[in-house]
Amino acid sequence: MFTDPDMFSDVELPDLSATELDEIVGRFPHARRLLEVDGTVDGYYAGLTVDGSTFQADRADIFLAVLRRHIDDLFPPGTSTGVIDQLTRSPLLSAAEHMASITNPESLNVVINQALYRRQREQAYVLSLPITAIRLDNILLSRDLFVGDRRVRLLPSKYRDTLATDAPAVDGAFVERNLKAVVADGPPAIRARAADLRDWWERAYRDISSLDALWKQLVVLNHSYWKELVRTNHWDLPDEYVTVPMCVLVRDAMIEELEAGRDGWFYEMIFDPATRDAVYRTFDGVRSCWDSQTRSGTFLFWTTNRKGEPRAMAYEAGTLQSTGVAGTLPLSRESVVEALRSGALYPGTFLVMAYLGFYLGLQLFGGILCAQFYPEMYRRITQGNPLGLSVADLQTIEAARTDLYVNFERRKLSDGGLLKLWYPQSADAYDEYRDRSFRREIMGCMGYLLEMARKGEGD
Repeated sequence: MFTDPDMFSDVELPDLSATELDEIVGRFPHARRLLEVDGTVDGYYAGLTVDGSTFQADRADIFLAVLRRHIDDLFPPGTSTGVIDQLTRSPLLSAAEHMASITNPESLNVVINQALYRRQREQAYVLSLPITAIRLDNILLSRDLFVGDRRVRLLPSKYRDTLATDAPAVDGAFVERNLKAVVADGPPAIRARAADLRDWWERAYRDISSLDALWKQLVVLNHSYWKELVRTNHWDLPDEYVTVPMCVLVRDAMIEELEAGRDGWFYEMIFDPATRDAVYRTFDGVRSCWDSQTRSGTFLFWTTNRKGEPRAMAYEAGTLQSTGVAGTLPLSRESVVEALRSGALYPGTFLVMAYLGFYLGLQLFGGILCAQFYPEMYRRITQGNPLGLSVADLQTIEAARTDLYVNFERRKLSDGGLLKLWYPQSADAYDEYRDRSFRREIMGCMGYLLEMARKGEGD
Protein backbone atom coordinates (compact mmCIF):
# COMPACT_ATOMS: atom_id res chain seq x y z
CA MET A 1 0.00 0.00 0.00
CA PHE A 2 1.41 3.38 -0.96
CA THR A 3 0.39 6.78 -2.20
CA ASP A 4 1.94 9.06 -4.77
CA PRO A 5 2.89 12.25 -2.88
CA ASP A 6 2.23 14.38 -5.97
CA MET A 7 -1.21 12.91 -6.50
CA PHE A 8 -2.79 12.93 -3.03
CA SER A 9 -2.77 15.97 -0.79
CA ASP A 10 -5.08 17.70 1.63
CA VAL A 11 -6.57 21.04 0.71
CA GLU A 12 -5.89 23.67 3.33
CA LEU A 13 -9.02 24.55 5.26
CA PRO A 14 -9.85 28.20 5.94
CA ASP A 15 -9.15 29.75 9.31
CA LEU A 16 -12.39 31.65 9.89
CA SER A 17 -12.68 34.33 12.52
CA ALA A 18 -15.50 34.64 15.03
CA THR A 19 -16.82 37.62 13.06
CA GLU A 20 -16.87 35.60 9.84
CA LEU A 21 -18.65 32.70 11.57
CA ASP A 22 -21.25 35.12 12.92
CA GLU A 23 -21.73 36.40 9.37
CA ILE A 24 -22.30 32.87 8.10
CA VAL A 25 -24.76 32.00 10.86
CA GLY A 26 -26.59 35.26 10.30
CA ARG A 27 -27.21 34.28 6.69
CA PHE A 28 -27.52 30.52 7.26
CA PRO A 29 -28.88 30.07 10.81
CA HIS A 30 -29.08 26.28 10.49
CA ALA A 31 -25.27 26.16 10.25
CA ARG A 32 -24.93 27.01 13.93
CA ARG A 33 -25.56 23.47 15.16
CA LEU A 34 -22.74 22.13 12.98
CA LEU A 35 -20.33 24.52 14.69
CA GLU A 36 -21.44 23.27 18.10
CA VAL A 37 -20.49 19.62 17.45
CA ASP A 38 -17.60 18.47 19.63
CA GLY A 39 -15.31 15.54 19.06
CA THR A 40 -14.04 13.76 15.97
CA VAL A 41 -15.52 13.06 12.55
CA ASP A 42 -15.89 9.41 13.53
CA GLY A 43 -17.51 10.40 16.80
CA TYR A 44 -20.07 12.50 14.98
CA TYR A 45 -21.20 9.57 12.82
CA ALA A 46 -21.04 7.14 15.72
CA GLY A 47 -23.39 9.39 17.68
CA LEU A 48 -26.07 9.65 14.99
CA THR A 49 -29.27 7.80 15.73
CA VAL A 50 -32.26 7.35 13.44
CA ASP A 51 -35.79 6.57 14.56
CA GLY A 52 -37.04 3.97 12.10
CA SER A 53 -40.60 4.34 13.36
CA THR A 54 -41.08 7.38 11.12
CA PHE A 55 -41.06 5.20 7.98
CA GLN A 56 -44.58 4.96 6.53
CA ALA A 57 -44.40 1.45 5.10
CA ASP A 58 -48.08 1.43 4.18
CA ARG A 59 -47.49 4.39 1.84
CA ALA A 60 -44.19 3.17 0.46
CA ASP A 61 -45.21 -0.03 -1.34
CA ILE A 62 -45.31 1.51 -4.81
CA PHE A 63 -42.15 3.52 -4.20
CA LEU A 64 -40.26 0.41 -3.05
CA ALA A 65 -41.53 -1.54 -6.06
CA VAL A 66 -40.26 1.22 -8.37
CA LEU A 67 -36.91 1.24 -6.56
CA ARG A 68 -36.68 -2.55 -6.92
CA ARG A 69 -37.33 -2.40 -10.67
CA HIS A 70 -34.63 0.20 -11.30
CA ILE A 71 -32.09 -1.68 -9.19
CA ASP A 72 -32.92 -4.94 -10.93
CA ASP A 73 -32.39 -3.24 -14.30
CA LEU A 74 -28.94 -1.89 -13.47
CA PHE A 75 -27.35 -3.92 -10.67
CA PRO A 76 -26.34 -7.57 -10.19
CA PRO A 77 -29.10 -10.06 -9.31
CA GLY A 78 -30.12 -10.03 -5.66
CA THR A 79 -28.98 -6.46 -4.99
CA SER A 80 -32.50 -5.04 -4.72
CA THR A 81 -33.53 -7.54 -2.04
CA GLY A 82 -30.63 -6.54 0.19
CA VAL A 83 -31.07 -2.81 -0.41
CA ILE A 84 -34.79 -2.78 0.32
CA ASP A 85 -34.36 -4.95 3.41
CA GLN A 86 -31.73 -2.55 4.75
CA LEU A 87 -33.81 0.52 3.88
CA THR A 88 -36.96 -0.75 5.60
CA ARG A 89 -35.02 -1.72 8.73
CA SER A 90 -32.95 1.48 8.78
CA PRO A 91 -34.78 4.05 6.64
CA LEU A 92 -31.79 6.28 5.99
CA LEU A 93 -30.43 7.45 2.64
CA SER A 94 -28.50 10.25 1.07
CA ALA A 95 -30.60 12.72 -0.87
CA ALA A 96 -30.04 15.92 -2.84
CA GLU A 97 -26.40 15.20 -3.64
CA HIS A 98 -25.92 15.82 -7.34
CA MET A 99 -25.66 12.87 -9.72
CA ALA A 100 -21.93 12.59 -10.38
CA SER A 101 -19.12 10.17 -10.98
CA ILE A 102 -17.46 9.32 -7.67
CA THR A 103 -14.12 9.74 -9.38
CA ASN A 104 -14.82 13.39 -8.53
CA PRO A 105 -13.01 14.04 -5.22
CA GLU A 106 -15.88 15.94 -3.59
CA SER A 107 -18.42 13.34 -4.67
CA LEU A 108 -16.29 10.47 -3.41
CA ASN A 109 -15.88 12.25 -0.09
CA VAL A 110 -19.65 12.52 0.25
CA VAL A 111 -19.92 8.77 -0.25
CA ILE A 112 -17.12 8.00 2.19
CA ASN A 113 -18.81 10.09 4.86
CA GLN A 114 -22.07 8.24 4.29
CA ALA A 115 -20.10 5.02 4.57
CA LEU A 116 -18.73 6.08 7.95
CA TYR A 117 -22.28 5.98 9.27
CA ARG A 118 -23.10 2.65 7.61
CA ARG A 119 -19.91 1.11 8.94
CA GLN A 120 -20.96 1.95 12.49
CA ARG A 121 -24.19 0.00 11.86
CA GLU A 122 -22.47 -2.84 9.93
CA GLN A 123 -24.65 -2.17 6.89
CA ALA A 124 -23.76 -3.61 3.49
CA TYR A 125 -24.98 -0.79 1.24
CA VAL A 126 -24.44 2.93 0.89
CA LEU A 127 -27.75 4.05 -0.62
CA SER A 128 -27.87 7.40 -2.39
CA LEU A 129 -30.77 8.94 -4.27
CA PRO A 130 -29.14 11.95 -5.95
CA ILE A 131 -30.93 14.78 -7.67
CA THR A 132 -30.61 14.84 -11.46
CA ALA A 133 -32.86 17.83 -12.10
CA ILE A 134 -29.84 20.06 -12.46
CA ARG A 135 -27.73 21.08 -15.42
CA LEU A 136 -24.65 19.11 -16.42
CA ASP A 137 -22.36 22.10 -15.95
CA ASN A 138 -22.72 22.05 -12.15
CA ILE A 139 -19.29 23.14 -10.95
CA LEU A 140 -19.21 21.38 -7.59
CA LEU A 141 -19.96 17.84 -8.67
CA SER A 142 -19.26 17.40 -12.35
CA ARG A 143 -20.59 14.34 -14.16
CA ASP A 144 -17.18 13.85 -15.76
CA LEU A 145 -14.46 11.38 -14.82
CA PHE A 146 -11.33 12.56 -13.04
CA VAL A 147 -7.69 11.44 -13.26
CA GLY A 148 -5.99 13.23 -10.42
CA ASP A 149 -7.37 16.76 -10.72
CA ARG A 150 -7.81 16.50 -14.50
CA ARG A 151 -11.27 16.17 -15.97
CA VAL A 152 -12.10 13.61 -18.64
CA ARG A 153 -15.27 14.86 -20.34
CA LEU A 154 -18.05 12.33 -20.86
CA LEU A 155 -20.22 14.44 -23.17
CA PRO A 156 -19.59 17.27 -25.66
CA SER A 157 -20.05 20.83 -24.42
CA LYS A 158 -23.34 21.22 -26.31
CA TYR A 159 -24.95 19.21 -23.49
CA ARG A 160 -23.67 21.46 -20.68
CA ASP A 161 -27.15 22.92 -20.04
CA THR A 162 -28.97 19.59 -20.33
CA LEU A 163 -30.56 18.00 -17.29
CA ALA A 164 -28.61 14.96 -16.18
CA THR A 165 -31.82 12.98 -16.42
CA ASP A 166 -32.18 13.85 -20.10
CA ALA A 167 -28.53 13.59 -21.13
CA PRO A 168 -27.76 10.98 -23.81
CA ALA A 169 -25.48 7.99 -23.39
CA VAL A 170 -21.77 8.65 -23.77
CA ASP A 171 -19.88 7.89 -26.95
CA GLY A 172 -17.04 5.54 -26.04
CA ALA A 173 -14.69 6.87 -28.72
CA PHE A 174 -15.30 10.47 -27.55
CA VAL A 175 -14.35 9.59 -23.97
CA GLU A 176 -11.33 7.59 -25.10
CA ARG A 177 -9.99 10.56 -27.09
CA ASN A 178 -10.44 12.84 -24.08
CA LEU A 179 -8.77 10.32 -21.80
CA LYS A 180 -5.77 10.08 -24.13
CA ALA A 181 -5.47 13.89 -24.23
CA VAL A 182 -5.60 14.15 -20.42
CA VAL A 183 -2.95 11.46 -20.05
CA ALA A 184 -0.70 13.02 -22.72
CA ASP A 185 -0.77 16.41 -20.96
CA GLY A 186 -0.59 15.00 -17.45
CA PRO A 187 2.31 14.69 -14.99
CA PRO A 188 4.61 11.65 -15.05
CA ALA A 189 2.49 9.76 -12.51
CA ILE A 190 -0.49 9.90 -14.88
CA ARG A 191 1.47 9.16 -18.05
CA ALA A 192 3.02 6.12 -16.39
CA ARG A 193 -0.46 4.65 -15.97
CA ALA A 194 -1.67 5.31 -19.51
CA ALA A 195 -2.12 1.63 -20.39
CA ASP A 196 -3.96 0.90 -17.13
CA LEU A 197 -6.31 3.82 -17.66
CA ARG A 198 -7.04 2.79 -21.23
CA ASP A 199 -7.69 -0.82 -20.17
CA TRP A 200 -9.99 0.35 -17.38
CA TRP A 201 -12.06 2.47 -19.73
CA GLU A 202 -12.37 -0.39 -22.24
CA ARG A 203 -13.69 -2.66 -19.50
CA ALA A 204 -15.98 0.03 -18.11
CA TYR A 205 -17.43 0.93 -21.49
CA ARG A 206 -18.27 -2.70 -22.19
CA ASP A 207 -20.37 -2.64 -19.02
CA ILE A 208 -22.26 0.56 -19.91
CA SER A 209 -22.37 0.63 -23.72
CA SER A 210 -25.82 -0.98 -23.92
CA LEU A 211 -27.42 1.62 -21.61
CA ASP A 212 -29.43 4.41 -23.21
CA ALA A 213 -28.84 7.35 -20.85
CA LEU A 214 -25.97 9.01 -19.01
CA TRP A 215 -27.59 8.66 -15.59
CA LYS A 216 -27.85 4.90 -16.00
CA GLN A 217 -24.23 4.72 -17.07
CA LEU A 218 -23.13 6.74 -14.03
CA VAL A 219 -25.08 4.39 -11.77
CA VAL A 220 -23.19 1.38 -13.16
CA LEU A 221 -19.82 3.16 -13.24
CA ASN A 222 -20.18 4.30 -9.64
CA HIS A 223 -21.13 0.81 -8.50
CA SER A 224 -18.17 -0.87 -10.18
CA TYR A 225 -15.75 1.87 -9.17
CA TRP A 226 -16.81 1.65 -5.53
CA LYS A 227 -16.33 -2.12 -5.56
CA GLU A 228 -12.78 -1.68 -6.85
CA LEU A 229 -12.08 1.15 -4.43
CA VAL A 230 -13.20 -0.77 -1.36
CA ARG A 231 -11.49 -3.97 -2.42
CA THR A 232 -8.25 -2.07 -3.11
CA ASN A 233 -8.08 0.08 -0.01
CA HIS A 234 -9.31 -2.32 2.68
CA TRP A 235 -11.06 0.44 4.60
CA ASP A 236 -13.69 -1.88 6.09
CA LEU A 237 -16.47 0.10 4.43
CA PRO A 238 -19.82 -1.21 3.16
CA ASP A 239 -19.51 -3.49 0.15
CA GLU A 240 -21.60 -1.58 -2.37
CA TYR A 241 -22.64 1.91 -3.42
CA VAL A 242 -26.15 1.90 -4.88
CA THR A 243 -27.41 5.09 -6.44
CA VAL A 244 -30.60 5.81 -8.40
CA PRO A 245 -31.82 9.35 -9.21
CA MET A 246 -34.52 10.38 -6.77
CA CYS A 247 -36.48 12.54 -9.22
CA VAL A 248 -36.74 9.50 -11.53
CA LEU A 249 -37.94 7.30 -8.66
CA VAL A 250 -40.44 9.84 -7.33
CA ARG A 251 -41.70 10.59 -10.86
CA ASP A 252 -42.34 6.90 -11.55
CA ALA A 253 -43.93 6.36 -8.13
CA MET A 254 -46.19 9.38 -8.63
CA ILE A 255 -47.37 8.09 -12.00
CA GLU A 256 -48.34 4.71 -10.55
CA GLU A 257 -49.90 6.16 -7.41
CA LEU A 258 -51.98 8.66 -9.33
CA GLU A 259 -53.15 6.03 -11.79
CA ALA A 260 -54.07 3.82 -8.83
CA GLY A 261 -56.17 6.64 -7.33
CA ARG A 262 -53.91 7.21 -4.34
CA ASP A 263 -54.42 10.41 -2.36
CA GLY A 264 -53.16 11.99 0.85
CA TRP A 265 -51.69 15.33 1.85
CA PHE A 266 -48.77 15.05 -0.59
CA TYR A 267 -51.17 15.01 -3.54
CA GLU A 268 -53.38 17.67 -1.97
CA MET A 269 -50.36 19.99 -2.19
CA ILE A 270 -50.54 19.60 -5.97
CA PHE A 271 -54.24 19.22 -6.75
CA ASP A 272 -56.25 20.90 -3.98
CA PRO A 273 -56.39 24.63 -4.81
CA ALA A 274 -56.50 25.87 -1.20
CA THR A 275 -53.66 23.59 -0.05
CA ARG A 276 -51.62 24.42 -3.15
CA ASP A 277 -52.00 28.15 -2.47
CA ALA A 278 -50.88 27.55 1.12
CA VAL A 279 -47.84 25.63 -0.12
CA TYR A 280 -46.90 28.46 -2.45
CA ARG A 281 -47.04 30.99 0.39
CA THR A 282 -45.45 28.76 3.03
CA PHE A 283 -42.31 27.76 1.15
CA ASP A 284 -41.81 30.95 -0.84
CA GLY A 285 -38.21 32.11 -0.46
CA VAL A 286 -36.76 28.80 0.73
CA ARG A 287 -33.66 27.72 -1.16
CA SER A 288 -34.44 24.84 -3.56
CA CYS A 289 -38.11 25.85 -3.56
CA TRP A 290 -39.14 29.11 -5.27
CA ASP A 291 -38.85 32.83 -4.68
CA SER A 292 -41.65 35.09 -5.88
CA GLN A 293 -39.61 38.28 -5.37
CA THR A 294 -36.66 37.25 -7.51
CA ARG A 295 -38.76 34.91 -9.70
CA SER A 296 -36.15 32.20 -9.20
CA GLY A 297 -36.55 28.49 -8.58
CA THR A 298 -39.53 26.55 -9.85
CA PHE A 299 -42.92 25.71 -8.39
CA LEU A 300 -43.29 21.96 -7.73
CA PHE A 301 -41.94 20.73 -11.09
CA TRP A 302 -39.29 21.39 -13.72
CA THR A 303 -39.99 21.23 -17.40
CA THR A 304 -37.44 21.37 -20.22
CA ASN A 305 -37.10 22.86 -23.66
CA ARG A 306 -36.68 20.56 -26.66
CA LYS A 307 -32.93 20.31 -26.00
CA GLY A 308 -33.52 18.91 -22.51
CA GLU A 309 -32.49 22.16 -20.83
CA PRO A 310 -34.42 23.05 -17.63
CA ARG A 311 -37.19 25.62 -17.68
CA ALA A 312 -38.89 26.87 -14.52
CA MET A 313 -42.61 26.54 -13.85
CA ALA A 314 -44.41 29.65 -12.57
CA TYR A 315 -47.66 29.44 -10.61
CA GLU A 316 -50.35 31.69 -12.01
CA ALA A 317 -54.15 31.46 -11.89
CA GLY A 318 -54.05 27.91 -10.55
CA THR A 319 -51.88 26.60 -13.40
CA LEU A 320 -48.21 25.97 -14.05
CA GLN A 321 -46.82 28.17 -16.82
CA SER A 322 -43.49 27.88 -18.59
CA THR A 323 -41.61 28.51 -21.81
CA GLY A 324 -40.74 24.81 -21.96
CA VAL A 325 -42.42 21.82 -23.56
CA ALA A 326 -45.06 21.63 -20.80
CA GLY A 327 -46.30 25.11 -21.73
CA THR A 328 -49.31 26.05 -19.60
CA LEU A 329 -50.30 23.04 -17.55
CA PRO A 330 -53.63 22.70 -15.69
CA LEU A 331 -53.00 21.01 -12.35
CA SER A 332 -55.31 18.04 -12.77
CA ARG A 333 -54.39 14.41 -12.14
CA GLU A 334 -54.77 13.53 -15.81
CA SER A 335 -52.61 16.39 -17.13
CA VAL A 336 -49.85 15.84 -14.57
CA VAL A 337 -49.71 12.08 -15.20
CA GLU A 338 -49.52 12.63 -18.94
CA ALA A 339 -46.75 15.24 -18.58
CA LEU A 340 -44.78 13.06 -16.16
CA ARG A 341 -45.08 10.04 -18.41
CA SER A 342 -43.99 11.96 -21.52
CA GLY A 343 -40.95 13.43 -19.78
CA ALA A 344 -42.29 16.98 -20.00
CA LEU A 345 -42.25 17.24 -16.18
CA TYR A 346 -39.85 16.23 -13.42
CA PRO A 347 -40.62 16.73 -9.74
CA GLY A 348 -38.43 19.49 -8.33
CA THR A 349 -36.26 19.28 -5.23
CA PHE A 350 -39.05 20.51 -2.95
CA LEU A 351 -41.49 17.82 -4.09
CA VAL A 352 -38.89 15.08 -3.93
CA MET A 353 -37.68 16.00 -0.45
CA ALA A 354 -41.24 16.41 0.82
CA TYR A 355 -42.22 13.02 -0.64
CA LEU A 356 -39.22 11.08 0.66
CA GLY A 357 -38.69 12.82 3.98
CA PHE A 358 -42.06 14.12 5.14
CA TYR A 359 -44.57 11.86 3.36
CA LEU A 360 -42.75 8.50 3.46
CA GLY A 361 -40.82 9.31 6.64
CA LEU A 362 -37.36 8.37 5.33
CA GLN A 363 -34.38 9.97 7.07
CA LEU A 364 -32.28 12.02 4.65
CA PHE A 365 -28.56 12.69 4.72
CA GLY A 366 -27.47 15.79 2.85
CA GLY A 367 -24.52 18.06 2.17
CA ILE A 368 -24.03 21.63 3.32
CA LEU A 369 -26.77 23.17 1.15
CA CYS A 370 -29.28 20.46 2.08
CA ALA A 371 -28.36 21.18 5.70
CA GLN A 372 -29.62 24.72 5.11
CA PHE A 373 -32.85 24.34 3.12
CA TYR A 374 -34.20 21.03 4.48
CA PRO A 375 -34.41 22.23 8.11
CA GLU A 376 -36.09 25.41 6.86
CA MET A 377 -38.64 23.30 4.96
CA TYR A 378 -39.17 21.37 8.20
CA ARG A 379 -39.64 24.57 10.24
CA ARG A 380 -42.18 26.03 7.85
CA ILE A 381 -44.27 22.88 7.47
CA THR A 382 -44.47 22.26 11.21
CA GLN A 383 -44.68 25.77 12.69
CA GLY A 384 -48.37 26.53 13.02
CA ASN A 385 -49.28 23.60 10.74
CA PRO A 386 -50.06 25.88 7.74
CA LEU A 387 -51.10 22.95 5.51
CA GLY A 388 -53.65 21.64 8.01
CA LEU A 389 -52.02 18.22 8.34
CA SER A 390 -53.56 15.52 10.51
CA VAL A 391 -52.10 14.86 13.95
CA ALA A 392 -50.52 11.60 12.74
CA ASP A 393 -48.94 13.19 9.66
CA LEU A 394 -47.62 16.13 11.67
CA GLN A 395 -46.13 13.78 14.27
CA THR A 396 -44.35 11.82 11.51
CA ILE A 397 -42.75 14.99 10.17
CA GLU A 398 -41.87 16.27 13.65
CA ALA A 399 -40.00 13.00 14.32
CA ALA A 400 -37.84 13.41 11.19
CA ARG A 401 -34.22 14.42 11.71
CA THR A 402 -32.97 17.29 9.62
CA ASP A 403 -29.45 17.55 11.07
CA LEU A 404 -28.02 14.52 9.27
CA TYR A 405 -25.02 15.85 7.43
CA VAL A 406 -22.16 14.60 5.28
CA ASN A 407 -18.97 16.58 4.76
CA PHE A 408 -17.85 17.12 1.18
CA GLU A 409 -14.48 18.85 1.41
CA ARG A 410 -11.71 17.70 -0.89
CA ARG A 411 -9.33 15.69 1.26
CA LYS A 412 -6.41 13.33 0.82
CA LEU A 413 -8.76 10.46 1.56
CA SER A 414 -10.72 10.97 -1.64
CA ASP A 415 -8.30 12.75 -3.95
CA GLY A 416 -6.93 11.22 -7.12
CA GLY A 417 -9.90 10.14 -9.19
CA LEU A 418 -9.37 7.07 -11.33
CA LEU A 419 -5.82 6.64 -10.08
CA LYS A 420 -7.27 5.40 -6.80
CA LEU A 421 -7.41 2.09 -8.63
CA TRP A 422 -3.61 1.98 -8.85
CA TYR A 423 -2.46 4.15 -5.97
CA PRO A 424 -4.32 2.54 -3.09
CA GLN A 425 -4.02 4.19 0.29
CA SER A 426 -3.40 2.41 3.54
CA ALA A 427 -5.94 2.32 6.33
CA ASP A 428 -3.86 4.98 8.07
CA ALA A 429 -5.30 7.72 5.83
CA TYR A 430 -8.80 6.52 6.63
CA ASP A 431 -8.11 6.36 10.38
CA GLU A 432 -6.48 9.78 10.29
CA TYR A 433 -9.57 11.30 8.69
CA ARG A 434 -11.91 9.63 11.19
CA ASP A 435 -9.83 11.05 14.06
CA ARG A 436 -9.90 14.65 12.82
CA SER A 437 -11.79 17.35 14.71
CA PHE A 438 -15.30 17.63 13.29
CA ARG A 439 -15.37 21.39 13.90
CA ARG A 440 -12.08 21.80 12.07
CA GLU A 441 -13.28 19.73 9.11
CA ILE A 442 -16.51 21.69 8.86
CA MET A 443 -14.61 24.94 8.32
CA GLY A 444 -14.18 24.23 4.62
CA CYS A 445 -17.95 24.07 4.22
CA MET A 446 -18.38 27.18 6.33
CA GLY A 447 -16.00 28.99 4.00
CA TYR A 448 -18.20 27.97 1.08
CA LEU A 449 -21.26 29.37 2.85
CA LEU A 450 -19.36 32.60 3.58
CA GLU A 451 -18.73 33.04 -0.15
CA MET A 452 -22.45 32.51 -0.81
CA ALA A 453 -23.46 34.96 1.91
CA ARG A 454 -21.26 37.67 0.43
CA LYS A 455 -22.76 37.04 -3.00
CA GLY A 456 -26.22 37.48 -1.52
CA GLU A 457 -27.25 33.87 -2.05
CA GLY A 458 -29.14 31.59 0.30
CA ASP A 459 -32.10 32.13 2.59
